[in-house]
Amino acid sequence: MTVSLLTVRQLSLSCGVKLDLEIGCGQRMALLGGEACGKSRFGRMLVGLVVPESGEVVWHGEARGRAMLFRVPDWHFLTATPWEEVALTPAASGQSDVAWHQQVVDSLTWAGVSVEAWHGSLMHLSASERYRVSMAVVHSMQPQLLILDEPGHMLSDQGEEQLAQALVALGVATFTLTSRIARARRFADQIMYVQP
Repeated sequence: MTVSLLTVRQLSLSCGVKLDLEIGCGQRMALLGGEACGKSRFGRMLVGLVVPESGEVVWHGEARGRAMLFRVPDWHFLTATPWEEVALTPAASGQSDVAWHQQVVDSLTWAGVSVEAWHGSLMHLSASERYRVSMAVVHSMQPQLLILDEPGHMLSDQGEEQLAQALVALGVATFTLTSRIARARRFADQIMYVQP
């Protein structure tokens, strides 16, 4: 039996569709729907960034156990370098300096951010390199549930496949939001389709 991390009851998408779902530990689920049906906003509700107008989101996991990999992640950068951006959560976690430094190294390495870029400007990186920094940020948070908004869309097809495999290896529960059936199949074992 899978332990429940998140329960959703009658949560509305912008297109008017109401959803009920349960996400358990290690599950790989996807919500497949057309453009502008409210998938990104739905994801923000799942991680607590947006308060639902109706319906309910009940989180059963650890207090800081949810994270979201945004579609355009660099809109959310708070610092100047990849190292600083990835270090925000580990440095505030109460771990020793050695432990959180190692966590940052592990996350940047996991995401495929080149060592040469770690202390350079985020603004000098390509879109795909900044996306990899965002991947490292969510990895460093060590979430139980990761919401993925069009995951890998800034990467090559090979890079997207590598991300999907890396997430499977982590064993973290994922909920993918996408308008592409191939992406839903790549990142999920269970797919829900919404049509307004």
